Amino acid sequence: MVVWFQAAIAGQHQLDPYSRAQFPYPPVWAALLEGLGQVLGHLGLRESHLAVVDPSYRAFNDFTQSFSETITLPAFNVAFKSILFAFDLGVGLLLLRLGTILGLSPRARTVLFGTWFLNPFVIFESAVFGGFDVLVAFLVLAAVVALLEERWGWAGAAVALGVLTKVSPLFLLPLLGGFALGLHRVRRWPGARELRLIARHPRWLGDLWAELRPLAALRFAAGGALATAVAFGPEVLAGTWRDALHGTLSRAELSIGGFSVFGVRQFKVFSWLPQWSIDHGDLVRSTTTLLTLAAGVAGAFVGLRLARRNPAYGLLAGTLASLCGILLVQPLTQPQYLVWLLPETLAVMVAFGVGRWQAVVF
Repeated sequence: MVVWFQAAIAGQHQLDPYSRAQFPYPPVWAALLEGLGQVLGHLGLRESHLAVVDPSYRAFNDFTQSFSETITLPAFNVAFKSILFAFDLGVGLLLLRLGTILGLSPRARTVLFGTWFLNPFVIFESAVFGGFDVLVAFLVLAAVVALLEERWGWAGAAVALGVLTKVSPLFLLPLLGGFALGLHRVRRWPGARELRLIARHPRWLGDLWAELRPLAALRFAAGGALATAVAFGPEVLAGTWRDALHGTLSRAELSIGGFSVFGVRQFKVFSWLPQWSIDHGDLVRSTTTLLTLAAGVAGAFVGLRLARRNPAYGLLAGTLASLCGILLVQPLTQPQYLVWLLPETLAVMVAFGVGRWQAVVF
């Protein structure tokens, strides 16, 4: 929370959070915190009203690296968590809309909303932990709903803002971009023999072009470009875009574990893995990046294949497959990252008639 506080105070003083506070995430959350700081400043809430400094925590931090001398006060905690609560509500409203698209009954849509908005995991994430992973969940779900409603520009904007919130949604582009282009609408792709005959029979290319949606893909790309310009443009104009990229992509030390495959480090037989990963950090980063790309492509293949029969369920299945694969091969997958795929998981559970008590227990 101290990093959030520093970004908000940077906004009050018209300072860039990357050059002064070394903000370690992409610019969407930073912009929201800067805006929050400016609003609090206009309300007369300055730095002394939002946090206090207690030097007695210095020794704890030197020993554990888990404490800070700066302790945020309730005024700031309530203010920034209210942003998270708004996105929690936004995800719930999008789930209601998704339930309508899937043809769920009013009662099923109510269950879907409640299993998200009243979910203890979601409440803990926003109200206690204060993580902003719900923004990723909201933007990914917004992209899915926009694609199903054929709002191509809004879908592209949601994907771009998701990437500028956390980088991982970048690997959903094969699925979401392919869906916008209409790859799932192609009834039959050419084999090796057909490819050799295309020069003699170019009519097949016209038939293929008719099944695709190039204008929808262009609108998708234009929406993404516009959202990127709005979110990242201020950093470019201020000349701090290099600091933003450095703060987003650089890490002082490679950490592994959590819910990814590297979680095996908890077993005694793999106790050597953390130190090995630090010693071979470049290898681990490059390998996991390639595996993440492969997971995104595999999820796109699954989703677009299933979308031939039912576009909505295919897109949901592909999104879940991609997110699961992405999280599985990351060096470090924190428990709170699971909130990214929770909305789509709940939607599939309710849509397939899973009982209310099973959904609540989940």
